Amino acid sequence: FLFVWFIILIMTMIFFFVMTLCLIIYHSYLCLINETTWENINKKKIWYLKNISEKNHNPFFLGYIKNALIFFCYMPLPFILLDKIRNSSLAFFFTFNMITHGKEGEIIWKRNTKLSYRSSSYVYQCVETFSRFMRKYCL
Repeated sequence: FLFVWFIILIMTMIFFFVMTLCLIIYHSYLCLINETTWENINKKKIWYLKNISEKNHNPFFLGYIKNALIFFCYMPLPFILLDKIRNSSLAFFFTFNMITHGKEGEIIWKRNTKLSYRSSSYVYQCVETFSRFMRKYCL
């Protein structure tokens, strides 16, 4: 009887681990392409994404590395002294025409006028295929 509960516990843990892993992969992919979940799922309902082909993806896409740096390394710092530190540290990675900061230190995104193309790397193709699968069958 105890063994049955142990098996049920292990199966439950595996189920939640797989679901968590899928969410981590999907949202890491969204972080890399600089999209929200809503933008990724409902592209046909959003006016600035309606006429975007598969090659010319999100107009706010800055590149995989820059998107990841903004997502993981950016901290909104509203204070004046910290604003100078933030601008000098981010200037190492970005030009100031790409992002603008609001009053509270938040990022105000500008549309990218130069079209950015996603990489043809095998890893990114696998992640994009996984994302399409998740959208089609799980959402």
